[in-house]
Amino acid sequence: YAANVGQALPDYGDGTAFFRGVDRGKTTSYSALGSLVEAIGTVNDWEGLAGIGARMTGAARAEQVRENTYMPAPMSFADANTFGEYLTAIGEVAGQSAPEMLATMAGSGAGYVATGFNPAGFIAGGVAVGTPLFTGRNIERRADVVGGLDNLTGEDLVRAFGAAIPQAALNSIGD
Repeated sequence: YAANVGQALPDYGDGTAFFRGVDRGKTTSYSALGSLVEAIGTVNDWEGLAGIGARMTGAARAEQVRENTYMPAPMSFADANTFGEYLTAIGEVAGQSAPEMLATMAGSGAGYVATGFNPAGFIAGGVAVGTPLFTGRNIERRADVVGGLDNLTGEDLVRAFGAAIPQAALNSIGD
């Protein structure tokens, strides 16, 4: 930065625990969606779609590097010793959950209104929003087991999707 701009990198601060968590939560969600898109493209030999997903996950990884460089490490409850450290840990967990929770709640609300205030629409809307996120996370976990997205099969994608539906339904009810 200094070589290109001629001055030191400005100190942007690391924000509050909650908003640091929000940043990490957005990045995690974007990575999950990118993994989903990349895996679908890879398994089906759709190079364009796989490339879009790869760019999404690459951007998420770059953002994770930025977060790890400019933000303090997340505070875990196991490492917390003072009341303030516990509040920091709570704020970070709440912030990291916020992007997905808000998206699910918005989907639930939209489903509720779209179905004429039917409670089933509430759950269906939340499931519609949450399923891609959970599928992407399930794919990321499975890719770690099999040695990367290139080694996933169509059956892996079906299982990731099948597990994501009840995960999203429970998440919709819980949020």
